[in-house]
Amino acid sequence: DETILLRLGKVYLSQNKFEHCQNITTKLASSSEGALQLHGDLLFAQSHLDDACIVYMKLLALNPVNYIVLETCLSLLYRLGRTDEVQQLIFKAESLDHDSSSPGLLFSKGAMFLYQNKYLDSFHFFNLVRKHKIWGPKAMSRMIHILLHYQELSQLSCFENTASTQERNYMITARMLVSELEEIESNNKCFYNIRGYVHFCSGELDPAVNVFSEVLALDKEYVPSLLGLAKTLFPTSSSKARNILKKIAQFPHREEYHREFE
Repeated sequence: DETILLRLGKVYLSQNKFEHCQNITTKLASSSEGALQLHGDLLFAQSHLDDACIVYMKLLALNPVNYIVLETCLSLLYRLGRTDEVQQLIFKAESLDHDSSSPGLLFSKGAMFLYQNKYLDSFHFFNLVRKHKIWGPKAMSRMIHILLHYQELSQLSCFENTASTQERNYMITARMLVSELEEIESNNKCFYNIRGYVHFCSGELDPAVNVFSEVLALDKEYVPSLLGLAKTLFPTSSSKARNILKKIAQFPHREEYHREFE
């Protein structure tokens, strides 16, 4: 049964058992959307980015409004330096989706503008879907990323309850988003990593160390938190920071972390 094989393939992929997953893909009908997506995800996890992009483009040719695939494909095209194709895919999806307020479409537009370094436009579109059950957590993560890394947006505010100049400060907004995200992503390592960086960017080094250390107590090889801890420790203990960086250098590359390093 194809449904069972697909589920099994996804389990193998989540466990980085690539050979087992490959065996599953050979048993599936290569023309089905599920089989193509599993094949693309496998190639992506193995860092075969060009090949993965070819598979995802085939999927989008079959269904241009498959926004889960579109999100991944946009990221791949950006990383491969094929940014001109990003806008083409968005236009095609927009022309076929009769709902201009479709959350997947709005999120994809936010991603497109982020890759074009148009941060105000990106923030605007992510904000439109931040309450959505599926796209909201991803959108809020990207919004926090924008606020932490592009401090020229310090006066940016898309929230009705931020009336004063002080409340429009980018870090206040970032903390508000972290509080919203915590309600739905509190058991996610990525969320804790984001919270650690909010402390770090606020100059709250001890709380940042505590958050990164909590994650590493559960997964001592979680590279995003190891890197965050190294950054936080560097001003006060450069030797410890360097030791952490040396440890990171020994780990194999894992594509699953790419979102946190975009």
